[in-house]
Amino acid sequence: MAARSEPQVARLAWRARLAGLRARALAAAVFVPCFVVVAWRGGAYFVLLVNLLLVLGTLELVRMQRAKQLDPDASLCHAAALLLPWAVFARNGELAEPALLLLFIVAVARVLWRGQVQGSMPRLAATIFAVLYVGWLGSYLVRLRELPLLFARAPFDGFRFVLLAFLFTWVSDTGAYFFGTLLGRRRLAPRVSPGKSVEGSLAALACTGAAGSVAAATFMVTLLVPWQGLVLGVVASAVGQLGDLLASLLKRDAAFKDASQLIPGHGGVLDRFDSVLLVAPLLYYALRFFVL
Repeated sequence: MAARSEPQVARLAWRARLAGLRARALAAAVFVPCFVVVAWRGGAYFVLLVNLLLVLGTLELVRMQRAKQLDPDASLCHAAALLLPWAVFARNGELAEPALLLLFIVAVARVLWRGQVQGSMPRLAATIFAVLYVGWLGSYLVRLRELPLLFARAPFDGFRFVLLAFLFTWVSDTGAYFFGTLLGRRRLAPRVSPGKSVEGSLAALACTGAAGSVAAATFMVTLLVPWQGLVLGVVASAVGQLGDLLASLLKRDAAFKDASQLIPGHGGVLDRFDSVLLVAPLLYYALRFFVL
């Protein structure tokens, strides 16, 4: 069989990227409306949805850790994915830090109860990382949804905050993917994620900054002015890209292409929500201390 020419290879790669984009769009068309409805409803319904996402994300992370011969306390990691969102939901988040302390104490106690000295340090480290990375960071979605209660604002504002976090993440990911495919030449982090380019990363910053300005002029008009939306969008994109690279680093270390095959065109929960895990806390503190 004759070898394909360079232009042919480039065309095939471009078609493959477009096919991937179509799969992403179809999956988003199903998932996004469901998520928006539950986020709009809020309350216990939203906490349960976050529970589901975090439990699935924890399953994926524990699977990757075990592929590296680590032995996290899986039951405690899943307990954190269930407990922490409810601890944030109850009493305006006052129980979140005590719940995290309780989980740490239980993790230590369970390691000591096993009576196995060898491997105790990697087990504790893997457990605590899973609790913090998925359970703790993911619980900030509930913090965002409940944030208006701290300032006696309309509960619906919490829906706007969650929507903004996902808007920033989606625009950043899509901008990086599309413009990286179209214009990408220089690799951003070739050893961690060879598909990401500097051009795609810069385009993501620009697109998300523009999205922040538009959000400030539309559904966030009572809270942000356009320049604030622009700055917040650029920072959110930068932090989200770090979250994306962190997930890529974990997958590459564990020799996983995707965290799982749960979502067509997207991989697993961690593949889709890796950026949100860092964007949600950033947005929470930015809104709490600089906007509200």
